[in-house]
Amino acid sequence: MGCPVCKSLLKFLFPSRTEPEPESPPPVFDHGMRFVDKEYSARVIEQVNGKTGSGLVRRKQHTYENGGDRLQERPLDDWLKDVPRYPPYPNAIPAAPAETIIISQASLLHDLAVGFGQDDQLFQGIIMPVVRNFVDWVHLLPASKSHHHCGLGGAYRHALETATNAAKLIRNEVPNPSIRKRDEAQYDKRLRAAAIISGLLHDSGKPISDVALIDPSGNKEWNPNSRSIMAWTEREGISSYYMQWRDKRYGNHELFSGRMLDRIVPDAVMEWLDEFGPGLQVWMAEAVTGTGDRQANPIHKVVRIADEASAAKDISSDHRLNGGSLGIPMEQNILDAMRRILHSDMWVVNEKGSPLWVDQDHQVYLIWSRAAA
Repeated sequence: MGCPVCKSLLKFLFPSRTEPEPESPPPVFDHGMRFVDKEYSARVIEQVNGKTGSGLVRRKQHTYENGGDRLQERPLDDWLKDVPRYPPYPNAIPAAPAETIIISQASLLHDLAVGFGQDDQLFQGIIMPVVRNFVDWVHLLPASKSHHHCGLGGAYRHALETATNAAKLIRNEVPNPSIRKRDEAQYDKRLRAAAIISGLLHDSGKPISDVALIDPSGNKEWNPNSRSIMAWTEREGISSYYMQWRDKRYGNHELFSGRMLDRIVPDAVMEWLDEFGPGLQVWMAEAVTGTGDRQANPIHKVVRIADEASAAKDISSDHRLNGGSLGIPMEQNILDAMRRILHSDMWVVNEKGSPLWVDQDHQVYLIWSRAAA
């Protein structure tokens, strides 16, 4: 009875005696895998199309003109894009050319040039090389995960805003008494340029300390110690990449921002700034690393104020309202205000009369009656 023909005959003559084959459970798909698994789309298509392997999602669509139904076919990725999901799937960041990113903020670059206040040739020779190199490193990264400028391109926008604000604020600083009268005009040019560059680079360490980048295949990860984001995508032939925020990153970027001064600011610009000695470069290093005496360093002082002004403006802006949100929660505004007050040293932690206290278990306590006073 081992003959295949005999087995088939028995099944035909005595169908009730043959036990039905157990049905395999339907596969469970994780649609997020389509971003990292090359074979995922093929498996979903196979399931949707009844193992036809056609490469398209098929569905019937009624036609009113001719009556009856017709078969509509669409690529799987287009089909999935039409289905909203919360939280949304992460989208790949396009490896856009640096020139395209720079031009995207053309109006703000114009404001920066006006704030610099010198001839266009000097702006193109001193400031724009720093902007170009900065964009190579920061590319389209956001400035933060969920605070200010948290969308793609946010880091570049925030840097330009901070630099523009700093260019305006530095004009109000007391002139350096050690500079001779006949040299004041040349020194002021360099002081303003140093403030602008410090504003641009004050968060430049974040790409190193705060994020991890990887290509869609999952095989090529960016190493910030070797080259910029732009150079990485060009070298590896990457058209897009994914970003992941690192844990315990808060404040770490200042440790790396000092390194970025040497990487981003060309030697020729540093030589130009050094016309009156290394004082401006010392101030720049303190400003971007958050070290030194802020009150004794005019660049550090104005960059901190410029930074906070840019963040506050973005937090209160309408373009942050997206998705299903109908407004910015009041809690977020309160927390943002508290952060700004704490960073401005208006609140001192664990001192008599202070509204803010932190215990040994790192629990935070706020005395509202003092905070609101």
